Amino acid sequence: MIERQLRLTGISTGSVFAAGGLLTFILGLLAGRTIITSFVSLSVIGCLLIAILFFVSARWPRLFWLQPVIFLAITPIPLLQNPQAFYGLGFFVCGAALCYRLGFFEKHRILRLSYFLVYLLAIDIVSFIIEEKSLADICSAIFFILAFLMFFYLMFQDKLMVFLSEPKEKLSLGAKDLSDTEIDYIMAVISGKSVKETAFDSGVSESTVRNMLARGYTKLGVSNRAELFTLAEKYDIVK
Repeated sequence: MIERQLRLTGISTGSVFAAGGLLTFILGLLAGRTIITSFVSLSVIGCLLIAILFFVSARWPRLFWLQPVIFLAITPIPLLQNPQAFYGLGFFVCGAALCYRLGFFEKHRILRLSYFLVYLLAIDIVSFIIEEKSLADICSAIFFILAFLMFFYLMFQDKLMVFLSEPKEKLSLGAKDLSDTEIDYIMAVISGKSVKETAFDSGVSESTVRNMLARGYTKLGVSNRAELFTLAEKYDIVK
């Protein structure tokens, strides 16, 4: 599914940049330039090279990483020309989204998100300095970026906190040689059910459940319910 999506983004984005290069070439001709002058313009060559890179990235899965790199690499171009250009921010968002799809944020999420934020702020500051804008303009740009991020955080705080939390390592009960019954009882305990509730649901005696749990605890290297919960806090326990 992800591979198909990244192929589509590579082909579609490459097509957009190819169309942009062709349009720029045609506009150059309409402006009275020669064919060669219009073709070798920086805008046309740049769009065509970017289009080729996107097409290449769509062809081979091992080159999917080129897509976010291209977007992040071209982010400064419009911002350096105009610090208030929104399509530079668009390139940045596309690059960040593709990094997410490629699993870049699966580990050390807060640190890596910080890198992205510092990169964006650095581009904005440098662009304002090049344009010889005042300190007030620089501070204003930083303020609005941070205000946007704060608004985003407040709106999606719950989901964002889940995303930022580092994923737990999976612990398979089946890989620990637990029987199907032991697995069912262990999962029932983890879900918060008591021995009495588990016995009632399974149609067996409480002593049977306790014996099965004891064997399961031994295989997991724990001795009681409390230690099982401690294990569940450390690992994502699955069947």
